[in-house]
Parts: sequence; structure tokens; C-alpha cells
Amino acid sequence: MKQLFIVGIVFILAGCNLEQGTQKEETQERASNKEEKPKTEKPKKEKPKIETLQIGQKATFDNGGSVTVHSYQQPVFSDNRFSQPKAGKEFAMIDVEGCGGENQSSMNPNYFQGQMGDNTRLQSTSITGLEPQLHHVDLLPDDCVRGNVGFEVPQGQSPQAIIFQQGQQTARWTN
Repeated sequence: MKQLFIVGIVFILAGCNLEQGTQKEETQERASNKEEKPKTEKPKKEKPKIETLQIGQKATFDNGGSVTVHSYQQPVFSDNRFSQPKAGKEFAMIDVEGCGGENQSSMNPNYFQGQMGDNTRLQSTSITGLEPQLHHVDLLPDDCVRGNVGFEVPQGQSPQAIIFQQGQQTARWTN
């Protein structure tokens, strides 16, 4: 009986070793299959396309919409005594036009910034008396709007660029 018991244990142990060997072979085979498969790269995110233009040129975007900075003026003056620049500052103004593309879009003076030489950005400001001012407008496809956008800039300094940014649509105008 003892011999039968010992023989049974030997068979069991031998079976375990065979099973472990099979598992090792399968693991090695899976590892070698993984090495053989070509690695696929993740698609790279496209950087937003930034057009650099001269003042007076039209920026056209992928959706068919467009923006033009027609002119830049500095200094400009307001006749309204309540709409005056702070000490050491003066007003500047751009004349802009925006047209909708394939889908409904919008134009807003807040989409425009003045980029100064030290890379600080000036936000647009409302200047009373400089009509027609650009206000927020929802544009239907192929609809256009034109108006003035004001900035309060340091006296005697001009932005090195005017930046338009709405979502992925970005353009910059220089003199």
C-alpha cells in the first residue's frame, strides 16, 4: 500500500511539473508574439494653424469663415469725458470685419488682443464715441459684420501684433 501511495505522489508531482512547463511555454510564446506585432503610434494632435498676416489682409479659416483687420489707429480720442484713458495710457483702435463660414458662428470684440513687445496681451476695451463699435454678433453662414475694437495701450507704445482667437481659429496681424 505504501508503494502504491508513493507511486501516486510521483505521478502527481510529475504532472505538476509538466503543467508548469506547459504554462511557461505558453507565457514565452505569448511574449514572443507580442514582440512580433508592430507597434501602432497614437495619432498626433494637430496644433492650431496660426496665420500671420499684414494689416489689411484676410484670414480664412477651415470652416470657410474669415476675419480681416482693415486698419490700426493710435492715438484715437473720445469726445466723451467719461470714456478717457487712464494716466500714462492712450486709446488705439482696429477696424475689423468678420464673416461666418459654413455653420453659424459669432464675432466678439473679446476675440481680439493686442500683443505687446514683452508678450503681454491687452484685452479689448469699449471706447464711447468711436462708432461703429463691434459688439457680440451671432453670424449666420456667409453673413458679415464690421466694426471698431478699442484698446488702452501704454502711451507711445504700439502692439507688435493683433491676435484673433476663437476656439481653434487663430490669426495674427502685424504692421
